[in-house]
Amino acid sequence: MLPEFIRYLEAERRYSPLTVRNYRRDVEQFLAWLGTDDKRFNPRQVTTGQIREWIIHRTEEGRIGAGTMNREISSLRALFRWLHRTGAVEKDILRPLASLKTAHRLPAFVPESRMSAIVRECESESNEFETARNSLVVLLLYTCGLRLAELVGIDRDHLSADCRSLRVRGKGDKQRIVPILDEIREKILHYLEVIERQQICSSEEKALFLTGKGKRISRMAVYRLVQDELTRAGVQGKKSPHVLRHTFATHLMNGGADMREIQELLGHASLQATQVYTHNSIARLKEIYAKAHPREQTGEQKPLKHKAMNVQIQSVKFDADKRLVEFVQAKMAKLERFAERAIGAEVILKLDKDSEKGNKIATLTLRMPGEELLAERQAKTFEEAVDEAIDALKRQLDKFKGRSEK
Repeated sequence: MLPEFIRYLEAERRYSPLTVRNYRRDVEQFLAWLGTDDKRFNPRQVTTGQIREWIIHRTEEGRIGAGTMNREISSLRALFRWLHRTGAVEKDILRPLASLKTAHRLPAFVPESRMSAIVRECESESNEFETARNSLVVLLLYTCGLRLAELVGIDRDHLSADCRSLRVRGKGDKQRIVPILDEIREKILHYLEVIERQQICSSEEKALFLTGKGKRISRMAVYRLVQDELTRAGVQGKKSPHVLRHTFATHLMNGGADMREIQELLGHASLQATQVYTHNSIARLKEIYAKAHPREQTGEQKPLKHKAMNVQIQSVKFDADKRLVEFVQAKMAKLERFAERAIGAEVILKLDKDSEKGNKIATLTLRMPGEELLAERQAKTFEEAVDEAIDALKRQLDKFKGRSEK
């Protein structure tokens, strides 16, 4: 049964190898919990009640989160839909089951000021293979919004003849075309010259990104190199290839790009998946509203008294709920009254190991003209940590104003 199901996922659903591997593992784990295997498995004997028991077993004894559990439920849902369609079972026993509720996760991203510095460093030319490759990896992830699997899967012939666009093979084997900026095009051409001059690329290997031995680079190698590059650049919070994809989308949204255009560039099947990036654009939306809404205008457009500070919030190692996000936004709005010259702010909330001070850490960065003010506090609650960090920033602001007045 399982081999036929896997072929269905690969041939008809056209799922990626990673997705197929996850589905196989999830089904095999379920069969093991039932005390059977693929050869002895009788799907007609499985009940909805058993599925519920399995979910309780995985969430309580397996201690997995709601997001992971929902993925495993999706694997079984796909299996039993396929079994029902092929006539192996009389009904879809997972139809009555709903997915578990998940908390709102704030996507991690790199602030624009820090990302600009990373881009400037990556754009510097190098004839050393690894430096040229690693810089191009970071630039493509950020400027094209690629997933890790999409980047690793790029072949050289996926580039257009003039290297101004890239054909990307995304989830479900869906393809999209993304534009390549002139600066990135020059980096690609230079990288291709480097691998050819140093004879790293063999005629048999089609991959764009290679190891020193001329083989296609692995997902883990890309993950590590991106993590190293972001760490070296002083990025706080989560550091991964997907963070650069989030950064790409967040910066486009903050720049006023249309949500449907961002959806197309990211390769999202649903607009709902793209809407997660609107959390970083509230200040920008308020500014647009004040400029454009007729209730905010009397005859002629009113000039803004003060440009709203863009506050970017990230949660690390946990899912921040709506109440916590609104608390942070309200506190930062009050801080803005003391920081009229602030360009922007970043708030990172993360969980650490238990300690006497508590395991909730709030790191606040306030970007002022020519300087960044930073405060980090640890407490038993995020609210307490944020309050203490804001108090510390207020003291730094007083000193900053004193320096500016001299």
